[in-house]
Parts: sequence; C-alpha cells; structure tokens
Amino acid sequence: KVNQEKNLNECIIYDNLNWRDQHLNSMIDVYAKAPYFNNYFKDIKSIIKTKNLNNLATLNINLINYFCDILNIKTKKLKSSQLKCDGAKDIKLIALCNEVKAKKYIANNKSENYINEENFRKNNIILEYQNYNLKQYSQFNDKKKLKYIPYLSIIDLVFNHGNESYKYI
Repeated sequence: KVNQEKNLNECIIYDNLNWRDQHLNSMIDVYAKAPYFNNYFKDIKSIIKTKNLNNLATLNINLINYFCDILNIKTKKLKSSQLKCDGAKDIKLIALCNEVKAKKYIANNKSENYINEENFRKNNIILEYQNYNLKQYSQFNDKKKLKYIPYLSIIDLVFNHGNESYKYI
C-alpha cells in the first residue's frame, strides 16, 4: 500500500516473497499449451528472473521493450523522469507535452474524470480521448479454441498469436 503513492521508478522490487517464480508458474499453468508459448516464454522468464532489476519501472520498461520488438513497434520511448517535469495529473501531462513539443495529447477515455480540458486549451495542446476498440482474437489451450476472455494482457495475445499479434492491437 505504501508504494501506491510513489512513482514506478521509486517502487523497489522485493524478492523475499518469491513473486518471480509465482508469476512464471502461473504463466506455465495457464499458457503452456498455447500455440506460441514455447516461442516466447524463455525470453519473458529471462527478463522476469533478472535480479538486478531493482524497481518496478525498470522491469516494466524491459518487458515493454521486449514486446515492442516482437510486434515491430519502433515508436520512440522516453521516461518521464528523463524530462524533469513537475506537477501532478494533467499539469504534469501538459509539462511533458510542452517538453517534447507535442501539439496533441491522446488520453485514455477513463482519464476524463480528472483531466481539466481547459488547461490543455490554454497551452494550445489538442486533447483527444482514445476510444479503444478491442479486436477479438482466438485463444487456445492444446489446440482447442476457448471461449474468448477480453482485456487480458499482451502475454495472452502473444502466446496465442505469436508475431501475428500486431494485427489485434
């Protein structure tokens, strides 16, 4: 609970709970018979088992970079901590946009609850809400098609569709 008030780069990973093996074992239990499990699990395991990943941000960045490579996503990525922008919520978002000279910010439609649209207008930044339309894909276990469960992780998609996963995002 303490870490919920911190930035991800301040959230230290504690290994005394054996969470790495628990997560990996859960993946094995659920996905071992998925069509592309063997193509990707070894790499994911290697990232998760890397002991010198000492904070949540570094772990997330390594996983994000891995999945971007698989999906051939070449978008330039920056850590907000590299930009040294202060503020909270939409004030920080505006500072980040100004720092990278962005003229448009695409926000998750759930962020309408806390974003002050006027602040974006005052800073000449177009605010657009993303209306993500989920594309249904097939999920398998031992070559048997399963009843679709939406909104799972990129791991589910990649283990089920391999390098064709980009078609669903």
